[in-house]
Amino acid sequence: MILEKGGPIMAYTTNWGFTPAARITDRKLEPANLAFGTDFAKTNYKPGEAILSNLTSPLDRVETYRFATSQVANIYTGTKLDPSSQSRISVAQLSSCKFVVT
Repeated sequence: MILEKGGPIMAYTTNWGFTPAARITDRKLEPANLAFGTDFAKTNYKPGEAILSNLTSPLDRVETYRFATSQVANIYTGTKLDPSSQSRISVAQLSSCKFVVT
């Protein structure tokens, strides 16, 4: 009980008649099957990079996939690693997906 300005204030208890369900832990988010040959179009291409847009996505929320690759001349540049390896040449690869969840 709390005393405030001349009198006690009682706490109210409310029962909504609702019992929350047990927590579900086995939910899975399954990606949709992508048909790159029919659902996607090449929207940007330059050597070493391609951007594909999903033709079935809404125009104001375009889904895009970007694939890029570039050659790295010396993988040890900017590191403190010992460059005693026989090969210093490598390839950098990038894959990204941009989509809007509503």
